[in-house]
Amino acid sequence: MGCPICDREVIRADAVYCSVRHRVAGHRARGRALYNAWIALPLPAEAVDAEIAIIGASPDGAAWYRLACPGLWGGSRYFPKGRRLGLSPFETPEVPRPGIYRAVYFDVWDDVITEVDGIVMLTATPGVYLSRGDTSP
Repeated sequence: MGCPICDREVIRADAVYCSVRHRVAGHRARGRALYNAWIALPLPAEAVDAEIAIIGASPDGAAWYRLACPGLWGGSRYFPKGRRLGLSPFETPEVPRPGIYRAVYFDVWDDVITEVDGIVMLTATPGVYLSRGDTSP
């Protein structure tokens, strides 16, 4: 089997890439493809109000939430950076661009309860950039 980047022979039987550099390039390309697919998702002309959608999807025991989207080089980016948003009273989400986000819900001890896909945000928050999102919930 050859390296998917350069088609050279891969020596180790358990390896996919011929080198660390090509492994990193492969992971970045895969992450970029996920991000591009997320950007290409069609958005509805109208969406349910963010507060109704986020609170409506929250499980029992949830106290906080964050919104997540694919990162440019793989993984996810969580917003807002460095903090969680309250469900009661509701705090408006801050996102870098319009899109369909994943809501991550936390209990009062900051443990993740669940994640829910499909939160539509039609407007971006000025001053919030994708590169500045956290890489962990």
